Amino acid sequence: MDNVKKDKPTPLILAGEGRHTLRLQREGYTPYESTIEISEANQQLFVKFEKVSPLPSPNVEIKATLSAAIYLDNKYAGKPPLTMKALSPGRYAVRILGIEKAI
Repeated sequence: MDNVKKDKPTPLILAGEGRHTLRLQREGYTPYESTIEISEANQQLFVKFEKVSPLPSPNVEIKATLSAAIYLDNKYAGKPPLTMKALSPGRYAVRILGIEKAI
């Protein structure tokens, strides 16, 4: 609150009446931010946290000649057609060996 970070659950105690910026954040939930006006002692504020929906894991489908060999991050992954499921977000090195290129 007011740019003071709390690392664990802490009762919110304000130094006085007035306008404050309140930001609540927890892993796995959408952050909440609001400007609040405190005008009396023991004022209550109710906030509903919304869970963040996980992104679906992407599937990668590779089609190539049947004689090809597919490697993902330098580890053999299989032969085509190949579908790699539930890959975590990030960068991967994909190599397809055994394909001849016609000019």
